[in-house]
Amino acid sequence: MSRSCAICGKPIVRPNAEWLAGALCPGCDAAAHVRRGVWLSRQGDHRRAVAAFDEALRLFPRDARTRNNRGYCLAALRRYDEALVEFDRAIALDPQFAAAFNNRGLVYMARAAYPEAILEFDVALRLDPKMTLAWNNRGFSRAASGLYDEALADLNRALELSGDLANALHNRGYVHTVRADFDLALKDYDAEIRLKPERPYAYYNRGFVQTILGEFEFALADFERALARKPGFAEAHFNRGEIHLARGTFEEAVAEFGAAVRHAPGFALAYSHRGETFQLLGQFERAVADYSEVIRLGHFLTSAHCKRGLAYLALGAHDLAVADFNEAIRLDPKFLGAYHGRGLAHRARDDYDRAVVDHIEAIRLCPHSAEAYQNFASFWATCPDPARRDGNVAVELAVRACELSLWQDWQCLATLGAAHGENGNTPDAIRFTEQALGLAPALKKPGLEQTLFELRSRN
Repeated sequence: MSRSCAICGKPIVRPNAEWLAGALCPGCDAAAHVRRGVWLSRQGDHRRAVAAFDEALRLFPRDARTRNNRGYCLAALRRYDEALVEFDRAIALDPQFAAAFNNRGLVYMARAAYPEAILEFDVALRLDPKMTLAWNNRGFSRAASGLYDEALADLNRALELSGDLANALHNRGYVHTVRADFDLALKDYDAEIRLKPERPYAYYNRGFVQTILGEFEFALADFERALARKPGFAEAHFNRGEIHLARGTFEEAVAEFGAAVRHAPGFALAYSHRGETFQLLGQFERAVADYSEVIRLGHFLTSAHCKRGLAYLALGAHDLAVADFNEAIRLDPKFLGAYHGRGLAHRARDDYDRAVVDHIEAIRLCPHSAEAYQNFASFWATCPDPARRDGNVAVELAVRACELSLWQDWQCLATLGAAHGENGNTPDAIRFTEQALGLAPALKKPGLEQTLFELRSRN
């Protein structure tokens, strides 16, 4: 059955089922272009959808919904300024058009302009209190602004209106995570996965929560599922590396951090943590290379200089170590670790007076830091120059370190043991070294066991 267009007389052709069948040909019928634009947009072909909406607006320029649809596609193409113009025009044509306010809010949200986005969603919800997407979007924006209670209320409302809204479950799972409501977060991510099992970020976020809970096997499995759905997912590789680092499986950690930086060359934190892992493996030159890359990228500069300084110190490059510690202190004059590291470097150069000054400065800056007292106690208990050792001062400082750490820090306890050993109090040296051994990580136990052997051999 064929018809002729009532305007141009051309035969009407239906290229696909999305075009209107009617008395006008598609070229003359704005509604046909709108439908084609909507269909193309649903297929993800936003560029051609914009062209279809252009044709519709050529025929009927004062249609608010077409303006809104065109703006939505422009936003999907990240042409945000043009999208805002279209939403402004849509709202000017229809000031009660809730969806246009919601979509304008989405543009602000994409730009991380969350206060502006929230205002747009406020208007959308005043106009249409049952707009599920606006509740979800405002919840996301409030969460991104740190307004977690308000975000949770919005996301709960979104899920009351539509219990199967996967995005709202995802966003609420995030809010539960930052509020440390981990069981509720897991339930939301489980529900999201049931609805959208193809989503990599659902598995990634669930794995992240499992990591926090110490459920490493479950977490590794979830990160693996995320990688299966998104190969090259750098953050998933990074978090797998974190688990291996925590477990002491350092070679596996290096491999995962390596995959992270291979897929995301600007991932400074992955370089930093791989550098830490290389240090634990005693591969200090490779650690220096990774910290140098972190510095080149311009991230975490204070800690990167401090960590590289420690790696240089282990390599015996004392001048380079001091230079890095100096730079860390210049960047952050209150950075405790830099004073400790520089103190160690001065000690390695037999510059004991400067070492003492740095340890005292660390305690002055952080008078409640167990680490600062432990480091200074270690200096007095183990200084290579016998004239500089003072067991009584070391014991006093180490006891203070243990008090500040509630007697639960293995390094503080080991230092107290060393201080008693320097004082000739072998029974207490053995007692506190045994306590340190019980709390120490596996990597440090052999050294403590050797210390105990030597102490027991004194008797």
